[in-house]
Amino acid sequence: MTTPKAIYFFILIIILGTVSCNNQKDHPSENDTFLNQIDSLYDSVERLKEKKLIDMALSKNNTALQLAKSKNVPEIYQNLLRQRIVLLGRKRPLDSTFHYSDILLNDYTRAKDTANIAYIKYLKGFYFKKDNQIDSAIGNYYQAVQLYKHLNDSLNVAKRSLDLVKILNDKANYQVAEKTAIDGLKYLNKKTANKLYINLKNHLAIISKNKGQYKEALYWYNRALSIAKDSLSVISIKNNMAVVYLKQEHFTKAFNTLSSIVYDTLLRNPKNITLNARVIDNWAFAKSKLGHIDAEKYLLEALELRKQKNVPENLNASYIHLAEHYADKNNRMAFKMAQKAYETAKTYQNVDDQLLALSMIIATSETPRQYALKYHRLSDSLHKAREQANISYAKIIYDTERNRNENALLKSNAQLNALEISKVKTRNIALGLILIIVIGAVIWRYHLIKNKHQREKELATYETERLISKRVHDEVANDVFHTLTSLQNEPKVSPVLEQLENQLDKLYHKTRDISKEYGDIDTGTNFAVGLKDMLASYHSEHANVIIRNIDTIPWRRLNHSKKVAIYRCVQELMVNMKKHSQATLVALMFESDPNLLTVKYSDNGIGLDPSITSRAGGLKNVENRIEAANGTVTFANSPTQGLVIIIEIPI
Repeated sequence: MTTPKAIYFFILIIILGTVSCNNQKDHPSENDTFLNQIDSLYDSVERLKEKKLIDMALSKNNTALQLAKSKNVPEIYQNLLRQRIVLLGRKRPLDSTFHYSDILLNDYTRAKDTANIAYIKYLKGFYFKKDNQIDSAIGNYYQAVQLYKHLNDSLNVAKRSLDLVKILNDKANYQVAEKTAIDGLKYLNKKTANKLYINLKNHLAIISKNKGQYKEALYWYNRALSIAKDSLSVISIKNNMAVVYLKQEHFTKAFNTLSSIVYDTLLRNPKNITLNARVIDNWAFAKSKLGHIDAEKYLLEALELRKQKNVPENLNASYIHLAEHYADKNNRMAFKMAQKAYETAKTYQNVDDQLLALSMIIATSETPRQYALKYHRLSDSLHKAREQANISYAKIIYDTERNRNENALLKSNAQLNALEISKVKTRNIALGLILIIVIGAVIWRYHLIKNKHQREKELATYETERLISKRVHDEVANDVFHTLTSLQNEPKVSPVLEQLENQLDKLYHKTRDISKEYGDIDTGTNFAVGLKDMLASYHSEHANVIIRNIDTIPWRRLNHSKKVAIYRCVQELMVNMKKHSQATLVALMFESDPNLLTVKYSDNGIGLDPSITSRAGGLKNVENRIEAANGTVTFANSPTQGLVIIIEIPI
């Protein structure tokens, strides 16, 4: 909300507060109506999204955004923006998704909302990956992980680590992927986050498999299998273990493992079609390697299932298996399937899969030379790209094996060092306590002396003001009064004498006002009454002064110095208003909580000159007094109209 609007709303709320309270008993508030409208629009958008009517959903969302913007409710506007980002993520291109993500990220950054910054970083990583901007995706995922670590949000650290592991593994950045997965596991309890825990172990196995470390992969799969609770997780892990057996050319072992799950009724559920196709495809491939005559039938069945989802990565796997199946039988279909595998691999830009497909094409083509040249060029580019990737990620890569060895060494030395560590710990605790006591005593003494000097300074200032006020009254005002009386008793023989009499009368009243402004302040039980009377004295036909909640403040909890500071500061503000602001409406709101007193001053005057960055005169006095009372004062102004000042003093 801009400053001018804040001023108008603040004053309007004060004036109309009582009327609103009475009316809301009989009629639903405008705020309730607004929230109901937003809820209805939000739910409508979600229903349209489920029906995949994205353009209609975007239109409804835009209506909700405009409504939220008109009411200036940032939290609701931000939630609607998040909804819009997800909707735009269903369309192509994704430029608008990134645009609104950046808007939301800037809002959260300004608000220092770390949790939502982390969420938007994750969201950007997700859509960068979808848009095949892999480096940007990795950067945003990594930042999300670090932010969630800062928040001690263990579950989200693990979730976002898994996202990072998947994309690093796809980029063959296995060292960083492995380290990230192990780090993510440290943040999880395998009982309370079973599926996520299994997923990370599963990906550790995939990483090891991709590195050709098949024993290591089976180790991680067995670890995941030992804690898997639901049947689908068990099926998925066993399928992955069978893939490792196929890599090892243990075809009978792969076939037996897959035979134990391929007929599971859970796989017949349409929701599990992707997993079902994967199991059938691997099972059929094992059958092919074992020479089963029905292998082709099931390989084609898996391909048809995958065509229903039309995911290029999965189609590629079927084409590769079919190409190898036909190649083993010297069937010309092998070349055709290898070509399809190559074309699908190009659509999702996976160089490893392209190279595998090219190797099959070379093995089955009658003219392999052109494909061999392609293979050579692609292999060289892949090698250079991975070297560059390793350089790009150097800041987050370190040797996983070295960490394992260091941890093992620490564990083996733990018992030998336990006694020494205990002694050092006890000594450090003792020294720490002594140091804390000494530092505490020094700080206490420093604050004691500082507060004493501060109180003496405040008392001296107050006494000086009081003495000046007394002298102005007793000497200057009385002398002016006597001179004025003498002059009034003289005959008015000249207009100059009459003018002089008027000027002396004004001077007398000014000296009385100065004496009153800086005279004694009753800081006892009648402080609130005196403060209210002083403020009310500035009410005139030109300026309407509104005072709220002054009697609700626990004034007895404020010491003498702070009461004087509050009194003088609001007095300075009223004097400043009368002299300079040209305001016709002034509002003072007093609020308190157990530890803080807040005075909110606002007017509809000309405001402060934006070209002047430092305070002077009365406003500078306000700053000095509040600072001396360990409080804060905030000035908010607008180039057009109005001034808001917020004073806060600890109780």
